[in-house]
Amino acid sequence: MDLTKPAHLHSLAEALDCLDFGASCNDCKKGAHRLDAKQLLKRLRPNILVQDIRLRLRCSKCGDKNVMLTTLWKGATMSERMLEHWK
Repeated sequence: MDLTKPAHLHSLAEALDCLDFGASCNDCKKGAHRLDAKQLLKRLRPNILVQDIRLRLRCSKCGDKNVMLTTLWKGATMSERMLEHWK
């Protein structure tokens, strides 16, 4: 994975071993929960960009598609973590 490129511009296949994924609903305020990247890979195509995953998500509580996707570099210390949000 090219770490000089922002996380959201990598494909899901590239990011699988480097990023953790989380999601939360902007409508019903269902709390953030971790997404299983391997399950995402089974449901989505491997070349989908990380920034486009959010468009495919739906809240498991209310069914709405107004979901925020969060990514976090794996192995980073708390002071080094890079958090990116897409609304």
